[in-house]
Amino acid sequence: MKELDALFRDLEAGLFLQGRSQPSFEKQDVTETQLTAGLLSLTFDRRRFEPVQALIGRDFVAWADAQGMYIVPGRLASIRVDKRQRAQRGELPSFAIQHKLTLAKYLRRLTGQSVQLEMARAQNLAGTIRGVKGAFALIELGSAIAFVDTSSITRITLPVHNFSERLEKGLR
Repeated sequence: MKELDALFRDLEAGLFLQGRSQPSFEKQDVTETQLTAGLLSLTFDRRRFEPVQALIGRDFVAWADAQGMYIVPGRLASIRVDKRQRAQRGELPSFAIQHKLTLAKYLRRLTGQSVQLEMARAQNLAGTIRGVKGAFALIELGSAIAFVDTSSITRITLPVHNFSERLEKGLR
């Protein structure tokens, strides 16, 4: 459980809101982030998820569980918020919405992290993000570097064991 708590603390410098703690906005403009309460449910690949905490950007949604963090393009996910049902932790918001944050910007913040990419029309990849420019990402695969069009990505997974104590510092 400590590892999952550390994951939520590290992810997106406070955008993944923790149980009773207040969200941290020291490096963000509060007007850019809209916090919402209600029961969030996501449908992706014919499976339904009810994440405790999530981040919704302009063209993607990200959430985490005990196995890792998942990032899915918004065009592939169905997002529903039932405001009549509140999160069981009281009135604290269960997800954050950032209208200006795009998938490319978010991936740029994750530079240096090991990821697993599921692709729509190509072979799935596993490697380290080395950089993002426009709609393309450079993924180091060990002995080679792949040039990936982010529009062909269907899911990005970051396993929990990849997160370090310094990840929060890197994302700020």
